Amino acid sequence: MGASPELLLECDNAGNLSTMSLAGTRMKSSNAAWDDKNREEHDYVTRYIVDKLSSLGINATVGCAENVGYGAIEHLCHRITARYAGNPFIVADTLSPTPALAGTPLDKALNDITLNERHPRRCYGGYVGMTDSRGTHIFVNLRCVHFDESRYCIYAGGGITAKSESATEWDETSAKSQVLLNAINQSLS
Repeated sequence: MGASPELLLECDNAGNLSTMSLAGTRMKSSNAAWDDKNREEHDYVTRYIVDKLSSLGINATVGCAENVGYGAIEHLCHRITARYAGNPFIVADTLSPTPALAGTPLDKALNDITLNERHPRRCYGGYVGMTDSRGTHIFVNLRCVHFDESRYCIYAGGGITAKSESATEWDETSAKSQVLLNAINQSLS
């Protein structure tokens, strides 16, 4: 089961491509300025996406910053658009995983994950989508749950940077998990 606020890629039949840079998390606020840690985290992801699109010859336009709500939290978001008439799965494979999922630089981050994580990621961190009459719609598989016969495990992550504080990251990850936990608890009652 999953609940992702993050669009990895959408391509319509007219050749319009859209994606988003969605990184930086805080409790919903009254449009206060984002702190340096979250802006830095977000900028890593934005640059990565634009650079990856450019490597495919895609000239992207980055929209204005906005706040995107998800339960009791919000994320910093830039919507990114371009024209593209090719295979959308080539773009999805190029974009995934973004630094929001794995870290940066990507090769080193993936190696660190392989060496240091003691649990399987299972369905966390890939992408899921569909193609219909309007085009292809692919989402990052964040905030998901793996079930077995007697228990479940909720997956969510934090954007760890040099400016991170462990207690704040724990609170952020707990808040990200809350939407799924609420859905599970509601289904059990």
